[in-house]
This record gives sequence, C-alpha cells and structure tokens, in this order.
Amino acid sequence: MYTAKAYICLLTMTACAAAGCGEPEGGPRFAVRDSAGIEIVESRPPSGDAATTWRVDEAPLLEIGLEDGPAEYQFS
Repeated sequence: MYTAKAYICLLTMTACAAAGCGEPEGGPRFAVRDSAGIEIVESRPPSGDAATTWRVDEAPLLEIGLEDGPAEYQFS
C-alpha cells in the first residue's frame, strides 16, 4: 500500500495543479459569442495602469508614398 508521504505528495501536486487552472486576474481576457451561426471573439482591454496599456503613437514609424509630389512616388 501507499505510505503517508505518497499521499501527501499526491495531494500537494493535485493542489498545485488545480491552483494554476483559475481565470487570470480580472476574469477572462476574451469573450466568445455566436451570431446566426458565426462565431465572434471579442478581446477585452487589459486591466492595469497607464504604463501597461497599449497606445498608438501619433507619429508613424513607416510612411509609404507621398501625398503631394511626382505621381510615381504617390501611393494609390
């Protein structure tokens, strides 16, 4: 039969595995719903302070083409 140490080890491993199965802080980060047979997945914004929130910078990192100038350099 099993010893007391084996039971304690099994119980500890089960508790550790169950502890990692919970929802992330603040609940699930996405929601799935059905609309007339079409699955829709919506991502929820992360909870946190402004330092961890994603933002779009006002200055672009990449510009393709010109607004004014020679036609061969305008993107259309």
